[in-house]
Amino acid sequence: MNVSKKRKIDSECRVFQHKWINQYFVIENKGKVMCLVCRELISVLKEYNIKRHYESKHKVKYDSLYGQLREIEVNKLQKALTGEQTIFSKITTQNKAIISASVNVAMLIAKEGKPFTDAEFVKKCVLSMAGNICPDIVHKFEEVPLSARTITRRIEDVGDNLLNQLIKKTKTFQYFSLALDESTDIVDSAQLIVFIRGINDKFEITYYFCLARELFLIYECGPGV
Repeated sequence: MNVSKKRKIDSECRVFQHKWINQYFVIENKGKVMCLVCRELISVLKEYNIKRHYESKHKVKYDSLYGQLREIEVNKLQKALTGEQTIFSKITTQNKAIISASVNVAMLIAKEGKPFTDAEFVKKCVLSMAGNICPDIVHKFEEVPLSARTITRRIEDVGDNLLNQLIKKTKTFQYFSLALDESTDIVDSAQLIVFIRGINDKFEITYYFCLARELFLIYECGPGV
């Protein structure tokens, strides 16, 4: 057998066959085969592998079902899987919304220069308002994590993300310059402020706040900082 013919046969063998649904209680899922009974994924799309899985794990229980009874059982298993996937999708969406709300509060705390523990007070205020306005969904606000530790982690994550964006952006600069300034923080400590301005090959000018360092650290460490 020549190579091209062998590849053609192999390709045909790896196409999901509709008859396998009733025959082996499986469906196609993202290029793989999923067992409707145990939810196990069969990575190799070949009837030999699918048949071996069915006969070794489910044949004893389901082989006595024929015709309409078998179809009813397959439909029942498919509906159960669809229900599970719908619930999982809802949970995933809710989790994303909860994390997004937590990040938004963390960013507001950081922008206003407030103590991270203020987020816990913010949550108390939100729960108090929700209890009066929409008591049926107070539990959703209770799930938003706003502890000082969580806010710290969120702000660190946002900071890392912004730093990565800055590094990626500066790599496109054809020319750039640094601007230095002195400022003070909320406790009146002197800080060195560094800004970067650059221009890319499309003549787009970008101006970024780069970093802030306490001046006493620079005085102690010397010009190597």
